[in-house]
Amino acid sequence: MQRHVPLAITEITPAKMPHWDDALLASVDVVCPRNATWSAFELEPLVVYSEPVIRFVTELSRRLLLLANSQPDLAALGFFLRPAALKQALQQYNHTDLMPLGLTFHLVPSNVPTVAFYSWLAALLQGNSTVVRLSSRHNLVQDAMLNLLNLMFSEAEWQEIAARVRFVRYPHNDAITEYFSTHCYSRVIWGGDNTIREIRKIPLSAKAKELCFPDRKSVAVLDTDYLNTLNAHDFMQLIQRLSLDISQFNQQACASPVLLVWLGMPSPELWQRFWLLLSGQFPDAFADKLEQTVNLQLAACDGVISDAAQVGHLTVAAISNASDVSRCTFGAGFLVYQIVDVLATWLTQSASFQTCVYVGTDKAHLVESLKQSPTMRIDRVCPAGQALAFDWIWDGHDMLRQFSRILG
Repeated sequence: MQRHVPLAITEITPAKMPHWDDALLASVDVVCPRNATWSAFELEPLVVYSEPVIRFVTELSRRLLLLANSQPDLAALGFFLRPAALKQALQQYNHTDLMPLGLTFHLVPSNVPTVAFYSWLAALLQGNSTVVRLSSRHNLVQDAMLNLLNLMFSEAEWQEIAARVRFVRYPHNDAITEYFSTHCYSRVIWGGDNTIREIRKIPLSAKAKELCFPDRKSVAVLDTDYLNTLNAHDFMQLIQRLSLDISQFNQQACASPVLLVWLGMPSPELWQRFWLLLSGQFPDAFADKLEQTVNLQLAACDGVISDAAQVGHLTVAAISNASDVSRCTFGAGFLVYQIVDVLATWLTQSASFQTCVYVGTDKAHLVESLKQSPTMRIDRVCPAGQALAFDWIWDGHDMLRQFSRILG
């Protein structure tokens, strides 16, 4: 056959990004690995949960934990990635059935700086190469992590990992975003609803999947009877844990509770004690009175709140329906609350929350009630102090599974 139809036999080489557009990529700043080139970017995936990746994540965890005093947010990521926790998480999956996707492209915001690395590591554990577009706004926590990664990627032991990641910054440019989108197997968008709508207008490869993490709000459910049983020490510890959930990232994290639901009418003494102690956990700098006033007035003009009050550094207001939370702007110590007689009454309200911080003794009852309440969507239930803790299940998505495919 070849005598009649000459065939050109070429050597098969590992995949590289096709059709390089040097002019287009000239405005893309690769911030990590430092001085990395696109010609050296490796698209050929590694095996799912490969030994080099596990070793890298283990060492990254160790180095992050050393930053506990200077960078507690990064130390928290290190604790999440510690070998024992990672091993337990990976045991859920049948590794022999999982295969990598290929190139993944992540677009991340600046308000929660560790999201970029959490998203990348989920893809890396599945063996994928990754391009992460960072916000143009610098963040001290994010910069500290990039410095640590650049240090690791300068070491010979981690070149196999460094070759498969590019953290980049570039000005708003749909052509660049389309370039990466049309070559990836998964596009991940973390951001506000408007951001997601705009990026979704940009063509995505027909072979790719898309995973979006839009604006979400979270809630804390407070069992009044349980609060009445706490002694002074335990009550204060609860307040401190709850304040961590609320205050970090200026309430902009999707998992930070902005609505507090009281199950049962609190006594005036409990009401005042709770809010005053909670307010006392926030520094003066946290409460921007002007921003609080603006947020409050916007909600009042929209007709969704009533009975507003200033309590120390906090501004709190009643809200009639949980679904109205999505119409409020939060930050700088503005919170809303509801008081309901029984849990079932509240669960009939049609609303969507990412995380529910549950303060009480019967979490199992809440979880079971949610399964019977289709109008109320809550993707995660956790105790006070754990709202912002990392988890491989996020917004109802199994992150590790999302970046792999099943070999049937």
